[in-house]
Amino acid sequence: MLEEIKKDIEEKKENIEKVQEEKKEEKPEKNTEETGIKRDEKGRFVEGTNPPPGPGRPKGSRDFKTVFNEALKKIAKAKDLDPQSVEVQMVVRAVIEAMGGDFNYFKYLSDRNYGKIKNNFEGEINVNGIQFKLVTNKEDADSGERNKDLPK
Repeated sequence: MLEEIKKDIEEKKENIEKVQEEKKEEKPEKNTEETGIKRDEKGRFVEGTNPPPGPGRPKGSRDFKTVFNEALKKIAKAKDLDPQSVEVQMVVRAVIEAMGGDFNYFKYLSDRNYGKIKNNFEGEINVNGIQFKLVTNKEDADSGERNKDLPK
């Protein structure tokens, strides 16, 4: 039985190696005439070479707020209401959900429509006679500003 397992493992390894070899053959080289993309020895695009389109939103696509506003208009038209009242109803629903403990709906609507809330806080606290300055915004934390006033 052990021999059968070893044989099965060897067959699977061979199959994996074959598939990997086939995939290597399918991919064109980075610096070939076929792709039209020329790179230097460090992998950077050579001047005058147009790189392929990269990640990100394709040109002409619409952001969430645009699609959201179109949806509000369609819902408002179907229910014979104005779009602002539909949006108010959605926000009321979000607040009710948040009060019930489900904050996700409210957070999603607010983040996507109005931008994420920055958690900036600055204040001072006295602990056992030692004064501390608290700063919780990301920029100060990244620059080391957060702990500059702490005793060493």
